Amino acid sequence: MNLNLLVIYPYAPWPLDRGTYQRTFHLLKALASHHNVDFVALTEEPDDTGDKRAVFSEFCREVESSRLPIRRGRSFFHNACSIRCPVTCSTGKAPMSHKRSTVD
Repeated sequence: MNLNLLVIYPYAPWPLDRGTYQRTFHLLKALASHHNVDFVALTEEPDDTGDKRAVFSEFCREVESSRLPIRRGRSFFHNACSIRCPVTCSTGKAPMSHKRSTVD
């Protein structure tokens, strides 16, 4: 049974010059050998030309990158400690049903 999988990573794993990126490559390749995989990478930079991510297109049905807005002012670590939901959720400005706590 082939499943349709959407894989979302909080970073762009290209080019394949780091062990973490290579692990992501092999994980997605293994998943794609049995299932239909769509891959989205969240980046801090504008979308690239696609040359770097072409290697994932060989086995993923769709490969996209989406720019993740960066908050200025407070540090990433401070923001991560002061929220009650995943960092990518709050940074991506998803609707939240709770009030944000503050850290003094």
